[in-house]
Amino acid sequence: MTSFFLRQLIEFLILVPSALLAYYPLKGRTRIRQPHFYLAVLLVVVGSSFVGAGLSTYFPPLSDVFFYGAAGLCYFLFCVLGTAELSKKIFCLSNASMLGAFAVAYTNYLAAPIEDGSDVFTVPAGLICLGIAALLIPIFYRTLTEKISTLLYDERPVMNWWLLSVFLFFITVLLVWMTPDNAAEIPRDSRLLALIALPLFPIAALLIYHLLWQTTVRLTENARLEEENNMLQMEQKRYEAFREYMEETRILRHDFRHHLIVMARLSADGKTEELDAYLRQLNAKAVPEHVRYCANPAVDAIAARNAELASAQGIRLIWDLDLGESLPVEDADFCGVLGNLVENAIRAASQETADKHWVKVRSRMLSDAMLGLSVENPCSRKVKFKNGLPVTDRSGHGVGMTSVAATVRRYGGTMEFKTENGLFSVNILFYSH
Repeated sequence: MTSFFLRQLIEFLILVPSALLAYYPLKGRTRIRQPHFYLAVLLVVVGSSFVGAGLSTYFPPLSDVFFYGAAGLCYFLFCVLGTAELSKKIFCLSNASMLGAFAVAYTNYLAAPIEDGSDVFTVPAGLICLGIAALLIPIFYRTLTEKISTLLYDERPVMNWWLLSVFLFFITVLLVWMTPDNAAEIPRDSRLLALIALPLFPIAALLIYHLLWQTTVRLTENARLEEENNMLQMEQKRYEAFREYMEETRILRHDFRHHLIVMARLSADGKTEELDAYLRQLNAKAVPEHVRYCANPAVDAIAARNAELASAQGIRLIWDLDLGESLPVEDADFCGVLGNLVENAIRAASQETADKHWVKVRSRMLSDAMLGLSVENPCSRKVKFKNGLPVTDRSGHGVGMTSVAATVRRYGGTMEFKTENGLFSVNILFYSH
């Protein structure tokens, strides 16, 4: 009885590497702190393994029912504690299930010579199965923690996670179907063929993930280049406007001596009405003040563009940009975040009463490696949040917030939302790479 329990327990413990493979893409993004999450997973996975093995020892015909019940309990815990969308969590679980099914199927063919014909692995075969499942962890670790994790939390690429989950589920069913009922009776030729063919499934999954990653990288790079090109065009327009301002100012200075002579003669002759009319003409021709928002040309161009958008909608933009020519983050990344937040704030402020048509934007270096950004606007409506980000049913407002969150994460920064006293604010910290 003890030997049979041990064999059952080893089979159930395959849930441990499977749980890790499911968790890695969502690492650090759970409803509870990471140490507590690990403890909860350890208690549930190991505890359900011992309970399932014990029940299977006394009720061998129901061992599969107990195994899938334990797996279902672990999956339920994963779905409850994870913060990602359901489609993404199902994808992570489907990938882990596929890899676990591969470990079981491959062990059946690899360890066939030492099997005894029962439905349960022998102890050596069970340990081989655990070893194969554990070996998959370092093989898939980088792909899951870096590439898949980025794809899951960067909303710019459009991924059909449900379709990928169905594909992985189909592979899992195929692997289960290929797993023999009695490993000891597998023909030698079939065994060798299976040992060669079965690894193609996890290899194919790795290649597909890598292809999706490369495609996303290219799309993201193209979008980045387009964004930088738009920034350069805005900077060019800003520079041309500055040159026009300087030229008009130069001409005004050149003609100012003549204007002084005319005004002095009119004043000396007591022609006050003519003097007032002349001054009004000069005032109409006066060069508008060229506002420079900060020393960084890219940020200055973005600020000028948003100032025009706000002015067209009757919104007063209050700028406080204490920034130098260079930033600790890429200009394109910071301007993308700034543009998205300010545009959203302008839309939100435009829906308030006339006395609340304003937006405040502050940004400054908090240290040599830390850049702060704050955008505040009036908000009398209740703001809804999903996955930690504000959402709304109203068209237009909130667009680009997921892109902002992805950029902040790339720099290891933090983003905080506050809704109090009729105000909505976003506070962001960037850290240099």
